[in-house]
Amino acid sequence: MIRKTAIAILDYDNIDERYRSNHPALEQELYRQISKIDIFDEIKLRMYGGWFEQRNPSISAQALAPWIGQFPKAIEKTMLSAELARSLAFERRVLPYTFRKRTRSTLITVDPRQIHKHDETCDIYRLQQLLSKQRCDSPLCGKPFKDALLVNEQKLIDTMICADLIYYSQSTDWPIILVSSDDDFVPALRLIKNQNKKVYVLHTKNESYRYRMEYVENDCDNILQEGMLV
Repeated sequence: MIRKTAIAILDYDNIDERYRSNHPALEQELYRQISKIDIFDEIKLRMYGGWFEQRNPSISAQALAPWIGQFPKAIEKTMLSAELARSLAFERRVLPYTFRKRTRSTLITVDPRQIHKHDETCDIYRLQQLLSKQRCDSPLCGKPFKDALLVNEQKLIDTMICADLIYYSQSTDWPIILVSSDDDFVPALRLIKNQNKKVYVLHTKNESYRYRMEYVENDCDNILQEGMLV
C-alpha cells in the first residue's frame, strides 16, 4: 500500500511568536491545516532558520533541539516527523554560517510623528538626538555607534528554501506545503506550478500578501490561510 506523504517547508522565523513559543499548538495547527488537503499517513516538517553560527549550532538551534527530539509523533492516524534544515535537501553536507552577527549602520532615523514631547522626558526624542550624533559624546570614548551595534541576521535561508522547493517538486510526487508569507518565494512557486506539481501556501501573516492576487492565488492549488498561524 502506497503511503500518502506531504512535505511542509517551514520558514520558522516567519511564524508568529505565539506559535514559536507554543510548539504543541503549532503541531496541531499545522496538522489541522494540512489535513484540509488530504489525510496523510505522514507529514514531514522541515524547519528553516539560522541554525549555524559559523560551524557551531546557533542558540536558536540548541533551543529547538529538545522539541525536535520528540519526533516522530502521531496525531490521530498521521505520523509527524520533523528536522532542522541543516543542509540542502538533496545532500547531507551541513551548510554553515546561516546565522551571523554584523555591525549595524547607524543610518537609522526616528519617525518624528512618534515623538510625544520634544524634551528629555521622551525616550524617543532622546533616541533621535542620540542617533543624529553618530558617535558617543564621551571624551573617553568617541567611538562611532556602528562599531558598537550588532544585528543578528539569517543568511542563505531564502535561497535554501527556494532550492528545496524545486528539489522536492522534481524528485518526489509529494504535495509541497510552504509555510510562510514571504513573497521572496513567489518565483519558485510559479516555477513549480508551471511544472504541474502540487504546491500549497499556508500564510503566516494577516497583512496582504502583495503578490497574492496577481501571481499566486490562481497558480497554487490552494491558499490555505483560515486561522493559519496568525
